[in-house]
Order: sequence, then structure tokens, then C-alpha cells
Amino acid sequence: VKILPGDERLNYKPCVDITFGSVAKSYGDKVLAVVLTGMGADGREGARLLKQGGSQVWAQDEASCVIYGMPMAIVKANLADAIYSLDDIGRHLAETCI
Repeated sequence: VKILPGDERLNYKPCVDITFGSVAKSYGDKVLAVVLTGMGADGREGARLLKQGGSQVWAQDEASCVIYGMPMAIVKANLADAIYSLDDIGRHLAETCI
């Protein structure tokens, strides 16, 4: 991972959209992205790129979020393959990655 300074057009630094876009380009359909609690819609466009490449995107559910902004953006854009509570994400990760 290499963090670059970015430019004035970016709303968020570091930027999940940039990170997800880079991962989508490098790893194609071999990615499982998990979007957890956070403010704004950062990650939505990067998640779209991941999905276009065949990867999976999970979102944290509203009930377990402190701030539902980022996961909500993923869910509302119909980009979430699964929606899990914070308590359930670890178990599902273990089941999926084994």
C-alpha cells in the first residue's frame, strides 16, 4: 500500500473510492470489500468498480453502525452482496475465507 497526497478534487483523504478503484484494477474478481460505519458516500463509486470486476461487497447494517453514511450509500446503490451486523461480520468472513 502506498499513500499518495491526492489533489484538491478529492473530498476525503485517505479516499476509499481511490483505494477500491486501485484494488479493482489490480485484483479483478478476487476481492471482498467490507464497508463499515462512516460518514458520507466515500466507497460507493469504488464499490461500483469492484462489482463491475466481479468482486463482492458487504455492508454493515444500520442498526450496528455509529454513522450509517458509507454503508447506506453502498446499500442504496444496490452494490451490497450482503448486509451484516458488526457482530456477524467476523463469522461470515471466517466462513467465506476458509
